[in-house]
Amino acid sequence: MEEPKRAVPGLRPDTLERVAAVVLAFVALAYVPLYLSMPLARDQGLFAWVAMVVRDGGLPYRDAWEVKGPLVYLVYALPVSLFGSVSWGVRLVDLLFVMGGMRLLYVALRPRVSTPLAILTALVLFTYYTYNFWDSAQADSWASLVLLGCLVLFFADGGRRRPWVALLAGVLLGLLALFKPLYGLFCVLPPVYALVSEPRAWRANVTFVATAALGVLATLGLFVLVFWLRGGLEALVDIQFHFNPSVYQGTHQRSFAASLHELRARLMEPHMLALHVLGLVGPAWYARSARREVTLLYTAYLVGFIALCIQNKFYPYHFFILLPALFVGMGLALQATGEVLKEKPQALRLLPRLGALGLLGFGLFPLVLMMSMRAEDGLDYLNGELSAVEYNATFNGLDFYYEDIAALAEHITESTAPEDTVLVYGFDAGINFLSNRHSPTRFGFQYPLVVGTQEYKARYRAEFLAALEAHPPKLIVVADRIDNNLYRGTSVTLLNDFPALKELLERDYKPEARTRHYLLFRRASPGEASR
Repeated sequence: MEEPKRAVPGLRPDTLERVAAVVLAFVALAYVPLYLSMPLARDQGLFAWVAMVVRDGGLPYRDAWEVKGPLVYLVYALPVSLFGSVSWGVRLVDLLFVMGGMRLLYVALRPRVSTPLAILTALVLFTYYTYNFWDSAQADSWASLVLLGCLVLFFADGGRRRPWVALLAGVLLGLLALFKPLYGLFCVLPPVYALVSEPRAWRANVTFVATAALGVLATLGLFVLVFWLRGGLEALVDIQFHFNPSVYQGTHQRSFAASLHELRARLMEPHMLALHVLGLVGPAWYARSARREVTLLYTAYLVGFIALCIQNKFYPYHFFILLPALFVGMGLALQATGEVLKEKPQALRLLPRLGALGLLGFGLFPLVLMMSMRAEDGLDYLNGELSAVEYNATFNGLDFYYEDIAALAEHITESTAPEDTVLVYGFDAGINFLSNRHSPTRFGFQYPLVVGTQEYKARYRAEFLAALEAHPPKLIVVADRIDNNLYRGTSVTLLNDFPALKELLERDYKPEARTRHYLLFRRASPGEASR
């Protein structure tokens, strides 16, 4: 009688992904406390300033001019209200969003992907969303996680098109548009889902889409009603539906070749290249067995890509809206690599998985390297090897100088009363946030005063000057030696294009201090020379 064959000793089929998941989990756990210690970058400082205004009874747009959708400021207002003018509160809320996204991604993948691979993919999501202090805690990153929730909802429904699913999906899509109105384009998802579920069931499909539309309209309508009752609807409409489109139109004046070059450069970065290869190829393997889900993934990616191109701005955080479809696709791709050669010997079966994990590692390496370098600075600071000033300087960039921002905020806090106002003529309203001092105008940064049509600039400047005359700020901060990529010239040189403000500054204010990149002026007492 023939003896039974013994199993050839070797690695478990899922050993590679288990090891990768453990390594990434260790990186994530070690990184969390350091992430919480990171300051807010420029955009996040602006959002936090608007949230401070909201906390004290104001409204976005009417009392604090900014261009994103209203929901981002309300989310920021939660940590600002609970914890005050500290950066870690916002970072904590961002971590909660990312952890929710990790859970959603796991739920989306688990029916078709092994547990270790689903966990690994969720940990990769954590890395992409938190590796860079500049691009995290953005409206686009949070909007993308809401989109992921909408996709998971459709996946779980399994083609049944239940009314409560349609209504909840509509609410999520409404929230998506409230983060950025352009993302209202994703309202095509319910019709696509209904049609791909049962193309001939017209009555059921129309009911499903109408219910989803009701959810969208109810969500948007609630915000419109609140803004209308509080007298802020006109300002919201002015910025979102007049000013922003005029700026988009201005960005389209640059050549097609320049836009294409910038887009291609972003897509060829290692982490984006790896994610796109895996995320776009993976769903194709399941096109027959999961036609509905695959159609939704490719639709979500296409709509996100269209929104990206309409903006014609290709900062890294603009690509977040593509990530939900790509991360689900990546998880599917990793699973598919274990099925391609399933009839072959184990050594051969491992080759596709090794190739996919190798590509993923190629994309992750620069991100993990950046995280480790940032962690090294944080540990040196916690150990006392770096002073607070030196640690703040590690967050300086090409046109952003957190070292100066933190120093100015500390000086303002110590030298002014809580009721005093401080004008920042620059891009860093985070100075107002960190010092917990309000701006005397709704223009907490100079963008609307120097960018846009001549009609807008003239109207906004007249309003700005009237506010300064009616409520003179105690201090004025003017950014210097900071060239911004959105316009030519520093804030000091741009004063020459705004003679009325320059005259007011010379007449009523005197220099008090300066850092390397900012000038600080204090209001002169009556009869005192300003220079």
